[in-house]
Amino acid sequence: MKHLAVTLLLALSSVSLTLAQFTTGQSFVSGAIDLTATSFKANQQNESSDYYGYNVFTSLGTFTKENRAVGWGFQHSLVINRISYLDPQPRLLRNIGFGADRFVEFYQPLISQLSVYLRPSVGLFYSLQNQYNAQNLRLIDQQQRHALSLGANLSAGLAWRFAPKWALYGSFAFFDPISISGELTSTKDYRSQIPDSRSRSFTYRLSPTLSSGSVNLGFRYIYDKK
Repeated sequence: MKHLAVTLLLALSSVSLTLAQFTTGQSFVSGAIDLTATSFKANQQNESSDYYGYNVFTSLGTFTKENRAVGWGFQHSLVINRISYLDPQPRLLRNIGFGADRFVEFYQPLISQLSVYLRPSVGLFYSLQNQYNAQNLRLIDQQQRHALSLGANLSAGLAWRFAPKWALYGSFAFFDPISISGELTSTKDYRSQIPDSRSRSFTYRLSPTLSSGSVNLGFRYIYDKK
């Protein structure tokens, strides 16, 4: 499985195909959003909480050669969690994140409307996380974590151009060869009068990880710059 995407492209590249589904000068934009909203209420204990969140993904790019594109990807996420029954109440903001990556896409046509592609990318992501521990409706401690991470990714999938300006993309394999991150964490303990504590950490992973077995679907709008 580790070399599935690479082996597939190498095998296809040995076949002489003159199909060019994506031509030089064409540009594209794609986006996706995930929304989450839940509400909990227990009348007997007078406990209630609300949870709201979203993830937004956007890609912009241009085909610099036939069947090869370069572009930028952007990501933003937000989670808000209101828990009114804890004393004191934890922070309303649970998570927020911003990220951007630079990518290249290589396509190998299979038939007139279907291609397999590889997408290597390098990205930078910042996140802020607020976590807490509670016991018997009392807030014990609260932790805030700032993290900045740099990583590389290789994804593979299929692109079906079902209309002149529209294509359906499905990614089926993801390969992460490297990840480097730094964190700054501050903790407040409500059980004592000890001042807030802070810690710093630096982590890296050079051992590649591969994930497969799931398919992510998305639409892309393709247009010609005039």
